[in-house]
Amino acid sequence: MTTTLPPHGTPIHANPGAFRQGETVALAAVIEPPVDRAVWYLDGKPIGFPLYPYTAPLPLVRGEPVIQARVPLPHERPPLVRVTME
Repeated sequence: MTTTLPPHGTPIHANPGAFRQGETVALAAVIEPPVDRAVWYLDGKPIGFPLYPYTAPLPLVRGEPVIQARVPLPHERPPLVRVTME
């Protein structure tokens, strides 16, 4: 089981200049049972391969990006998380 932070549906409010400046939001995952490495995806594309504790920076993008943390096993597919960045 994988739990991600921020949770599904979380609105993320950024300062107007944050998108231009390349600011990020911290991602975190709890994966049970624990594994050595996770893979973070942004709109279906890998953006990070962190070791435990599976934290990674999420670049700020306008709209409703879909993020997902997966273990690198093809049969493991945790739920997608959609957030709103304003």
